[in-house]
Amino acid sequence: MTENGKNEKWVITTATPEVTLGQDRAAEVTFTITNQSRRTGRPGIDFHTGPETDAAWFSVEEYPRPKPGATAPWS
Repeated sequence: MTENGKNEKWVITTATPEVTLGQDRAAEVTFTITNQSRRTGRPGIDFHTGPETDAAWFSVEEYPRPKPGATAPWS
């Protein structure tokens, strides 16, 4: 992952590699973000979608900025 053009060490994991929308066309995913760099920052998150899905449909309003060496949950 990069932030401001610098190489940062972030580990972002999910409980599942795929998300299926419910009948209300909504879904929630929980991530764990681990900052393995030497500074506090914000990781970049990209959405990888299927062929009939537009990545613009997804958004992230707010997520944690873990300190160096810390792990934070996010959903």
